Amino acid sequence: MRRAPGATRVPVETLPATVRIVRRPGTGVARSSGGPYLMTMRRFAILPAMLLALVGAAFASAHPARALESRPAVSAQAEVRLVAEQDAVAPGTELRVGLLLRLAPGWHTYWKNPGDAGAPAEITFSLPDGATAGPIAWPLPRRLPQGPLVAFGYTGEVLLPLTISLPAGLAEGRSLPIEAAASWLVCAEICIPEEANFRLELPVVAAG
Repeated sequence: MRRAPGATRVPVETLPATVRIVRRPGTGVARSSGGPYLMTMRRFAILPAMLLALVGAAFASAHPARALESRPAVSAQAEVRLVAEQDAVAPGTELRVGLLLRLAPGWHTYWKNPGDAGAPAEITFSLPDGATAGPIAWPLPRRLPQGPLVAFGYTGEVLLPLTISLPAGLAEGRSLPIEAAASWLVCAEICIPEEANFRLELPVVAAG
């Protein structure tokens, strides 16, 4: 990999006020009229649809819906934002959120165990007292061959989901601020570290 020759900064005026991106040097059967055989083939034909439904349910369970999104951090390589599965919360419940990365063609980012090269995304939350954020539930990566090296990561769009546990003492009628500082590495011919601050604000409503 070539390393980026020097540090450059995305012009601040092109970004939302709460977002900052910094580029730094790279790092590197029953019988039927068709007979038993036909019935068996029909059963096999049903299996793929059943498997797809199961996979789809599992995927939906692992990835929060995007009911609420932060302002994006935008660069030539990626568009990144913090998303939540709902637009309101109740005391003593859980909220699933995620870092959503949309990568430009030719660019990739890394899994939690990046392999021979790279570094994973990191998220640090600032939450009200009593609220805690769990670890990222990393999606399965793809192999990213890089000459003699092999890394593991993602291309296109990837969502890095996690769960925030909320305290029972949240006051109804008020807002819950969720702030996150995130960093991630995007690579093609060169690697560029990027970082941004994100914020979500959700109203607190009665449970049920």
